[in-house]
Amino acid sequence: MSKKLICMKSEENYWLILIVGLIVLICIDLIWIIPKVRDFGVNLLTDAIFSIFTIVFLSWLFNYRDYLNWKPVKHSVFKRIGKQIFGIFTELANLCRCTRGGEVPEGETLEQFFRRIFFKQLKELNEKVELNEIGKKYLVKEKFASLLEKREQYLNNIEMKYSKFLPPKLVESLMVIQDNLHSLSLNVRTRGKMKSFFGLSDEKYFKLVSAIIQRIIKEIYKIQQLSEIEIYPEQV
Repeated sequence: MSKKLICMKSEENYWLILIVGLIVLICIDLIWIIPKVRDFGVNLLTDAIFSIFTIVFLSWLFNYRDYLNWKPVKHSVFKRIGKQIFGIFTELANLCRCTRGGEVPEGETLEQFFRRIFFKQLKELNEKVELNEIGKKYLVKEKFASLLEKREQYLNNIEMKYSKFLPPKLVESLMVIQDNLHSLSLNVRTRGKMKSFFGLSDEKYFKLVSAIIQRIIKEIYKIQQLSEIEIYPEQV
């Protein structure tokens, strides 16, 4: 779980605990204090109720302010996520056996062409991932690991900044993609430095990274089905 999400949960828990504490105080005040020291008890009750309403109002005010700040950038953020997801998918699809695009047919725009191939490849790779010769070549290079790490960091930046506003299913998929990008880059970097890779043969290593790639593809497939996200080619 990202630091941003942890901070958000901690803040929500803090306000909840504070409200629960005030409610307990009100109960104690009504049962024990007011019958014994009426004036003090009434004042304490008034302060506690006022504090609860203040907390609720401020919480609503801060959330509404955040919503107003989010609304103008919502479309741009979703578009950035879509383009980044498309870039990740394209880089991984190039390493796998799947349908290739060829030349752009006459009467079809570059965007239409990219998207048509994307959906076809996504469906194929969601069912089965098998590395091609390019994949077997690049998945042992540390430079490719650096590229994966940059993709992971970009998604992490978006999630940390906007996770409060993104659909929970999208946040979950982004987190799974980041985790698997990290795992993939770590395996590639380790394989690049240590050919033996703790005794793993090439066959077992490529089977391992293929499974990681498929987990990423499956999350991209889930994202593609969300109505909020439209996956764009990065060039468009």
